[in-house]
Amino acid sequence: MRRARPARLNHPGIITIHDVIIRDGVPMIVMEFVRGHSLQQRIAQEGRLAPAEVARIGVLMATR
Repeated sequence: MRRARPARLNHPGIITIHDVIIRDGVPMIVMEFVRGHSLQQRIAQEGRLAPAEVARIGVLMATR
């Protein structure tokens, strides 16, 4: 696998990627830490998400 170069983009809406490495044959991305909750934590706390919320999250993921 070709080693990827970290992007040189700097924007508040973009997570900074510092490096891409392969460890034990598994590619890994070294990126900026972003505070917050995982989707798994949110579901555990709030329960099943409404279909409209799932769609909203999907759109956010696809457009960022």
